[in-house]
Amino acid sequence: EFAQTVGPNSRGHNSFAWAGMLFLAIAASAAPPLPKAPVGFRLFPGRAPALDVHLYHDLCCPFSRQMFEALCGDSGAIAQLEKQSEGRVQWTYHCVPQPWHAQSACMHEASLAVEAAAPEKTWSFLAALNAQQQDFFDEHAMDYSRRDLYKRLASIASTVGCEEEAILQLLSPLEPTGNSGIGVTQALKWHVRHHRAAGVHVTPTVFVNGIEAPQVSSGWSSTEWVDFCDGLLKN
Repeated sequence: EFAQTVGPNSRGHNSFAWAGMLFLAIAASAAPPLPKAPVGFRLFPGRAPALDVHLYHDLCCPFSRQMFEALCGDSGAIAQLEKQSEGRVQWTYHCVPQPWHAQSACMHEASLAVEAAAPEKTWSFLAALNAQQQDFFDEHAMDYSRRDLYKRLASIASTVGCEEEAILQLLSPLEPTGNSGIGVTQALKWHVRHHRAAGVHVTPTVFVNGIEAPQVSSGWSSTEWVDFCDGLLKN
């Protein structure tokens, strides 16, 4: 019945329209895969917040580290806000590997490997890696091979409770030959597509409830972060 209605032999059939439908069907089948969940590392999965803060950071960027430490230290803004706001704030971390930090891609791949292997350890790994960020600066990392970087990153992951071999497996090539990528290449592509679509160019960049917040500074103290979030929660 469908073929009789819209098929190439139907009365009044428009061959161009039929060709267009066929083209769209082929294009859809060849489209790149889409993520099954929103992109980003959520600190509190399942939370429906009043304030939704998205952090676009580069793990090799010192300004990103400065912001992360103000938020995530023992007396950081997130810990303070959790006591005050009763779970009304969500924090999502996005990977923005800047191309001028060549080692940054490997660092972010390691964070995606941790998310895949032990998602509950992801933010702990981010904290551990930020604490050792300078070990991956050019002055130290210039002569590392890609495998050297992965081994060092997997070792850091093991300090937060991940299985080192499981992380290394995810950081291994999918195929013995060719250029197929590693176990988390697709996840990295999703993160990069996401921040490009959001128009993020510099790190760190912060979005609040879907809108970029240019007033936020990487130099803010934890107190300034708390005051900022409190002001939004009270409005």
